[in-house]
Amino acid sequence: VELVAASGGRNLNVFDIHTGELLTVFVGDEPGRHVGENEGHVAQISCLCFYGDFIYSGGMDMVIHVWDIVNKKRIMCLQGHEATVVCVAVDDEKIMSGAADQKINIWDRVDGTLLRTLGGHKKSVTCLNIGPTWFVSGGADGEVRVWSIPAGTETFKGVKSRQRLRGHESGVTAVAYGFLEVVSGTQDGNIFVWWLETKTIIKKIKAHETMVRQLQFDATRIVSCGNDGTAVIVDITNGEVSQSLRGHEKGVVAVAFDTRGGR
Repeated sequence: VELVAASGGRNLNVFDIHTGELLTVFVGDEPGRHVGENEGHVAQISCLCFYGDFIYSGGMDMVIHVWDIVNKKRIMCLQGHEATVVCVAVDDEKIMSGAADQKINIWDRVDGTLLRTLGGHKKSVTCLNIGPTWFVSGGADGEVRVWSIPAGTETFKGVKSRQRLRGHESGVTAVAYGFLEVVSGTQDGNIFVWWLETKTIIKKIKAHETMVRQLQFDATRIVSCGNDGTAVIVDITNGEVSQSLRGHEKGVVAVAFDTRGGR
């Protein structure tokens, strides 16, 4: 990974991850312009996804912009949500977005066509984790939904909500899927490990003092970050916090680890 993307207000910045040098700024437009006429966001950027040579940004202006970082220009503006776009996730086939309108939209990654709109959450859709045949959504309604995507459904007509995980004590803010397990983080700083076969909570960990912003997990550990300014490593086998990494002066909004040993 050579680049990192970050947003502030309506602007999107691309940095060299090794030197910290600011390489590109995609500038937002002034509020008041009609969506479609603008070349950037006209309201605050609320979520980002960096995939391949493209950055996908969702905003409080209810749209998703797709930015080509090689040619340094916007290539698509996706319109379809009726409230702030809260989360965006991308893979080789699709763009998925969740918004405060309680909807999940599925878009064609190549041409931006809106393929499907899904309902189910009773409040804002706050987080997504996606794969080729599945995706998981979390909502401010305190619910996690596990969805299936049948093979051969290019227009995603066969998408179904397969499981509903209920038992969180506040809104869900982060979610990750592992086939047998789902791990979720909440507004009140807890992390839940769910066993999907029985839809039961097998571990509940108080990892953060405030909202969990993002998490990932593997066979041995959960790594999470939160608004309390910490990154936390949890031993997934016993549910205990093994490390709490401090140093940030404000909330940590994203965390990731790779699968190579010793890194």
